[in-house]
Amino acid sequence: MKRPPQGARGAFARLVWAELPPGRPGSPVGSLPRAEERGPGAPRRLASLPLTAALGRLRGPGWSRGRAGGPEELFPPPGRREGGKRMAQPLPRLLLAAAQRHLRAGKRGLSRSSSLRLAGEIRAVAAGLKPAFLYDYNSAGAPQILSYVRQLQAISDHGSRLHVLSIADHVLIVNVDVMVPWLETLLLGNKVSFVDVSAARPSPSLCNTPGVDSIKGHISEILSHLKALAGDPPWVLSSSAVFSAEWNLCTLFGVLLGYPAAYSFPARENFDNCLALTPLRVFTVHTTCCSISNDLRVRLYSFSVPENLYSLMKTGIDEWCETLQDASRSQKDFSDLCITTEIVTLEAVAL
Repeated sequence: MKRPPQGARGAFARLVWAELPPGRPGSPVGSLPRAEERGPGAPRRLASLPLTAALGRLRGPGWSRGRAGGPEELFPPPGRREGGKRMAQPLPRLLLAAAQRHLRAGKRGLSRSSSLRLAGEIRAVAAGLKPAFLYDYNSAGAPQILSYVRQLQAISDHGSRLHVLSIADHVLIVNVDVMVPWLETLLLGNKVSFVDVSAARPSPSLCNTPGVDSIKGHISEILSHLKALAGDPPWVLSSSAVFSAEWNLCTLFGVLLGYPAAYSFPARENFDNCLALTPLRVFTVHTTCCSISNDLRVRLYSFSVPENLYSLMKTGIDEWCETLQDASRSQKDFSDLCITTEIVTLEAVAL
């Protein structure tokens, strides 16, 4: 028998690690997850254990015994088990392999916890809990993200019309069937509060009518771009790019990510703002992606509004929370939706 392989450990702080048996070449596991960005954990040699103990540690969903009289096969080809019957791979392992295969940036891939959280965030888009997700895990580009989402759909297709949208150097995964009505509703009414935080202002204030109309004009351009995708079959994962130098991406991303409030400032001049030492009410939304793992908590939203304006925005934010709770009750991939709020004051706020 061959010597058993060595074990290995492998915008948010991600401190969770997990230990999995390494796969041989051709295994769906690919390479092992490394420890989080703080560096890999110290390897632990199974070969130093008694043979039976080493095999006991390696045995799991990927192990089967060879033919009678033959060697034990520690890591058979994916999907095979004793008697020639097919065996499904655990979903977390498939999601980890997909991220490691498609989303490498340089020599480093995503950790196990990051890979599962990313899959959960994209699944939240597919489930209609948010219109889009902005990819910010590493420097992977649109082609890599496109191939990754294709593999996610092959692993577990939810039937949603997803689209990979590039805006400047940023990539969003968009649920077209959710995004289009969201933008249409926003243009027809005042579903989103726009807050002027220009550095020249003594304190934040709601945007005036010309400012709101300008923002809505930019939103209308993106809406027209997405509506042009309506002819694509829902099962086809498409991608496109759109951009205008006139856009304030901070404001637009707040809208595209589904927030009930977004900050505005003259981005063509500078990115300074008047939020320093201003009390901010921060809203955070978490949920459990039970379709992947019962202990996988996913942060759906995190946004803030100036506390001095909260009374003017409270009705809209309350309606937004109720709509999100209704959407959560109408799907089965996520559970235990939790909306929390706190007031913070920071010396500087980067937008």
